[in-house]
Amino acid sequence: MPTIENLLKKLAEEARKFAERNELEESNFDKKNHNSADKEFKQLHLTNTFIAAMPQLDEPTFAGTLIYIYQHNSQGAAGLIINKKLDINLGSVFERMNFQERNPKFSEQSIYFGGPVKLEHGFILHKPYKNKRWESTLKINENIAVTTSKDILNEACEHNNVGKMLVALGQATWMPGQLEYEIQNNFWLTLPINYDIIFETPSELRYDAALEQFGFNSYQLVGNAARA
Repeated sequence: MPTIENLLKKLAEEARKFAERNELEESNFDKKNHNSADKEFKQLHLTNTFIAAMPQLDEPTFAGTLIYIYQHNSQGAAGLIINKKLDINLGSVFERMNFQERNPKFSEQSIYFGGPVKLEHGFILHKPYKNKRWESTLKINENIAVTTSKDILNEACEHNNVGKMLVALGQATWMPGQLEYEIQNNFWLTLPINYDIIFETPSELRYDAALEQFGFNSYQLVGNAARA
């Protein structure tokens, strides 16, 4: 199993290549695109939804991904890829942070590649806990929150009173109007949220599980893309 440091170096290199590949594409979002962000936002409210990569999205970083969008407004969008496991687990993080491990079940939990932005930061998707307040948390609703402070990991490591969570390194972000543009150009399929897919479904089945609740499967998407 690789060390976190080596993994971060590898992810940073992938992020650099991703930025280079998309530099020209992002430059196409001129003032007109930015000024239209508010108008587009009125049409799409994507906070607390899934987006699934369509087959025509052949960008290696995002191909075949299912992303949970936790924030979407006129300033842009942010989300976490929830179906790309990394070859490290929480035990490696606990060891690196010198946590006193008392909860082995969390040590075995996989860490995910959340996206190519802020790879050195951890993002934890979890259900909000009664009478618990973390240092840095964005509560989406009563069913889900995103925490970026390490106090929640310390609690999970040392005790058994923290529920299921998904831990990711990095996130995916879009500038104002960019995600709307990509959806309109059929790079992403928007899907309704299902929290069981995040917290109960095995990672390799999440993409298809999200499609199935919408009446699709991945084979149909490939077929439709081939005919387009």
